[in-house]
Amino acid sequence: MGFPLFTCVLCGKQVTRPKSYALKSLTGQEGRACRDHLEVMETMEKKFQEELHQKTMEQIDRNLQVISMTSFIRVAYSIKGVEPNSIYFQWKQNGVAQDLIEEVKREVDKRGGPQMSEEEIMTSLITATTFFHKNTQPVASA
Repeated sequence: MGFPLFTCVLCGKQVTRPKSYALKSLTGQEGRACRDHLEVMETMEKKFQEELHQKTMEQIDRNLQVISMTSFIRVAYSIKGVEPNSIYFQWKQNGVAQDLIEEVKREVDKRGGPQMSEEEIMTSLITATTFFHKNTQPVASA
């Protein structure tokens, strides 16, 4: 006994599950269609690209989170002397995922620990000052 047969909704041909694709997952329509129809291949490719784009955006978002949190740890320690473990503890208490905290810890270690060099501190301050001045408008005096 072979595979059960389905009728392709596009051409009417009898096809097996491995040789067809469920339209519900592609277009929301009922039924199955042959995998070799141009419309099916284009829709499958479009769906694949959308999923890939979504995963890429999620990874970019995660990387930006890690970079931002790493910078926060290093600045807080270097300028104010705040111990990283106290920040990690507060993040955990506020519901930050443990795997994200662990990733930040690894990134802090990769950057040589929480203490920033004098050059890094100066670059950060200059960048912040420049950014602030570029984004503020002088108030006209009356």
